[in-house]
Amino acid sequence: MAVRKNYRADNTYLISNDSTDNPKLGAKVLSDGRESLYLDFYLGYEMAVSKTGKEYKRVNIKREFLKLYTWQAPRTPEERQRNKETLELAKKIRFERGQQLLETANGYRLKKSDDLNFIDWLWAYHDSYTKADKRMIKQACTCFTDFLADTEEYAKYSKRMKPQQLTREMLEDFTEYLKHRFTGEGPHTVFAGCTRPAVA
Repeated sequence: MAVRKNYRADNTYLISNDSTDNPKLGAKVLSDGRESLYLDFYLGYEMAVSKTGKEYKRVNIKREFLKLYTWQAPRTPEERQRNKETLELAKKIRFERGQQLLETANGYRLKKSDDLNFIDWLWAYHDSYTKADKRMIKQACTCFTDFLADTEEYAKYSKRMKPQQLTREMLEDFTEYLKHRFTGEGPHTVFAGCTRPAVA
């Protein structure tokens, strides 16, 4: 489903559609036809007094630009595919930043453990998945583990990998691996299935 772009005065709009997301994923329209993706962190508020003497809540927002870009109006299949892949990556980063924020604020993190094996967790997600497209999730898990095993740089992670070892560079290499392994919408479908646990 296409993102509904409710533009604000500063040429930005929110991509996050869940009011509970923190940080929220957004995009800023650039003059060259691209959009720069960013995260807005809600860091609470403080009471302030206006010039008229009225007390109000001043919201504390921190913005982080991800140095990821999408085309505002993609013209070719390649540009549309690139937009999809970039957006999936941004959503994964948003989720991870949210977990870091929870850990900092509350000492809480989903399954925080130095011993957590991301590969086991990925397959556990598949085993507990109950929707109709479970076969796609299985294919995504299989492709990712195959990618690790088939890539000399990442082969050491094929059986065991910590979540923090999943890097942006690794995901970019994974997308290239999928492009060589599949045709048409195949790469995007598998990539979306593999990143779904992170953005669900």
